Amino acid sequence: MKKLTNNELAWLENRAKEDEFFSSLLAHYKLKAFLTPQQYYWLNLFIVHSDFNASEEIRFDVTSTIVKVPCPHCNFLCSPQIKYCAKCGEPLPKIEQIFGLQGTSNSNILEDNYFEKNILHSIEKMTNKELPCKDCFEISSRCYVKEDDQITALSLYNCGLTVFPSELLKLFSLKYLALRRNSIKNLLNQIGFLTNLEYLDLRINKLQILPPSIGLLTNLKILNLSSNNLIELPDSIGNLKSLKVLNLKNNKLKSLPSSLLHLEKLEKLNVKANFWMSNQNLIESLKSKGIEVIF
Repeated sequence: MKKLTNNELAWLENRAKEDEFFSSLLAHYKLKAFLTPQQYYWLNLFIVHSDFNASEEIRFDVTSTIVKVPCPHCNFLCSPQIKYCAKCGEPLPKIEQIFGLQGTSNSNILEDNYFEKNILHSIEKMTNKELPCKDCFEISSRCYVKEDDQITALSLYNCGLTVFPSELLKLFSLKYLALRRNSIKNLLNQIGFLTNLEYLDLRINKLQILPPSIGLLTNLKILNLSSNNLIELPDSIGNLKSLKVLNLKNNKLKSLPSSLLHLEKLEKLNVKANFWMSNQNLIESLKSKGIEVIF
């Protein structure tokens, strides 16, 4: 059987939620082998409750109906009656802690809060380092995406970060990184190692300068640096050959590097709410290339 594409998996999951009889097809084709632990866990819950009539409003006690919960440390499916994972030996959370309430409808049980609560642990285990300000993080502010057991997207929104976490530098598969609304003052020079990044959101921080290594992110398509304290940009920013959108709104820039003219794929540049720009000729040159410049 061929490995399913992401679109096929998404279609199957949607069908599973809509059609209770579809669970038998999932079991027949042994889809567990093609799903991530997270996806299979939710499908496992669906199959457990597949005898419910979807047209009726059914309420039940979560703790009495769930037969398996995934270990937050290794994703092994464990019985909710045990306190420690049978595979890795780590403690398991209580069912009440996972869902936050005793009773709910079967349509609301398919949540990913449980997994979001454990993303920080996953990063710490992968890097063998403790993340700073972990206790300050809000559950609703975090999200992540995994592909082939690698974290490819990560958001740490409003987490009270004052420095760029060096632990993130080991997540070489990252394509999307959002650190919006923190208090980060400097980026590590090693950020250039994250060469797979396509989207980088650093808006609403306290950045003053960027390291020259930012120019090594040649796959970057969108760079949002709005609402910082930037006073200058490195010439190396002109090496971002894939960059399409650059947002520099609400900073303290007085000029722009001429290397921006090297950004052949740039479509939109926002420099609104900065200090008076001394190089108006550069802005006009960018506009003459068909780039939308907002200032």
